[in-house]
Amino acid sequence: MDESIKLKGSQDMHTGGLGIRHIITVCLCACLTVNYIIRVNLGVAVVVMTDHNRNDSDPVFDWSPEQKGMLLSSFFAGYLISNLVASVLVTKYSNAKLLFGSVCYSTVASLLTPILVTHGGYTAMFMVRVSMGLVQGFMMPATQGLLSKWIPPNERSRCGSIVLGGLHIGTMVSFVSSGFLSSSSGGWPSVFYFSAALSGAWCIVWLRYGSDHPDRSKYVSKSERSYINKSLSDASQPETATKVPIPWGKIFTNTPVYALALTMIGQNWGYWILITQIPSYFANVLNFDTTKNGTVSALPYVTLWLISFPVSFTADYLITRGTLTISSARKTFNTIGQWGAAAALLALAFTTSPTMAVVMYTIGVTMIAFTFVGFNINVLDLAPNYAGLLMGLTNGIANVTSIAGPAFVGFVVKPLDNIEGWKLVFIVAAAMLFVGNTIFVVFGSGEVQDFNSIQESSKNKEDIENPEIQPLKS
Repeated sequence: MDESIKLKGSQDMHTGGLGIRHIITVCLCACLTVNYIIRVNLGVAVVVMTDHNRNDSDPVFDWSPEQKGMLLSSFFAGYLISNLVASVLVTKYSNAKLLFGSVCYSTVASLLTPILVTHGGYTAMFMVRVSMGLVQGFMMPATQGLLSKWIPPNERSRCGSIVLGGLHIGTMVSFVSSGFLSSSSGGWPSVFYFSAALSGAWCIVWLRYGSDHPDRSKYVSKSERSYINKSLSDASQPETATKVPIPWGKIFTNTPVYALALTMIGQNWGYWILITQIPSYFANVLNFDTTKNGTVSALPYVTLWLISFPVSFTADYLITRGTLTISSARKTFNTIGQWGAAAALLALAFTTSPTMAVVMYTIGVTMIAFTFVGFNINVLDLAPNYAGLLMGLTNGIANVTSIAGPAFVGFVVKPLDNIEGWKLVFIVAAAMLFVGNTIFVVFGSGEVQDFNSIQESSKNKEDIENPEIQPLKS
């Protein structure tokens, strides 16, 4: 039997029909989904884990607001470090294998979390979350590296949005499942068991379909392989290319790279305030119960995920038709996303109505969909050959704010029903989003940068120019 999978459109693959690249896209979306379920689940679970009014038999912990803030940010301590390490490793080793190893560890760690925290308390939870951050730091660099080898330029907006949608599907599933599971007979431990089951299932699927490059996949058809390789030939390094030294000097003196990093800093601060702190705000200020808290916190991610499809197709359409250049498309959609979210956070800071707070929260989260085709895939524009490297560097640097944001809330909001403290939290988050996007609009770019070129080493050039001096091969 022919091992290539025949999908609709494969007969005419040169027109961009459906293919294995789309299975890879869905797998990467699922990868981000399960990782974010694991990453976000503590936001709701910690509310239940510290609730002394519960009547079940699960352990209850006496963690202060500062300790809870540190727990919610502890993941990013490891995440920051490993992003920087991963940015180099993804240029040297199999991205597919690095991704698989990362999710495998998260699966085991999530499965063991209830046992470890029951016996080790705060310290054990802190260390588990840091370790999860360390291994998940490979997620975004490896994902971007895989996208750069599998996805043609004219499909980047839509495929990138599908993949990045996994972040928000995971957040949505985590909020809803954590709320219901925490209130069920399984208690808060079931939150972590559920996360482990889903990520374990992903590992099994990835073992079958995961591949670093179309040239290495046993399922991709010849026509699709040719279509992908030809579409990437001008910007992306071929699978057979010799590895060369990373152009660190050009990267660290490149203005669009700094613009990308700075807009990611603003995004991460605002976004992680929305993700990790809203459940606490709803519980302590709006007095939502656990189930309602999880459901309300999750609903905006449904609208975000749904709107990401028309947004991404619109971006690709405008670029393909020449209505917008890649640079102008990235900046336009990013502005709608980040400034829209900033406006919603400002409104959230000054409203006292629970209904209006939920509406503003929903709008703020939904606006993030526009950044999917903004800064989020900009590394693929700037340097396809170093997409994983750039993602690791910029994402690693930006995650300083992922640590600082939740920790900031822990120190500013005392007690947890302090409305003025929450107002300051939302205003600062809005300001970070506004400034970050302004920098991206002024200094960002959607053009391939000069450091993307894979140049032959001087030794190889000499060998080509002087073939007579090449050593004999035995």
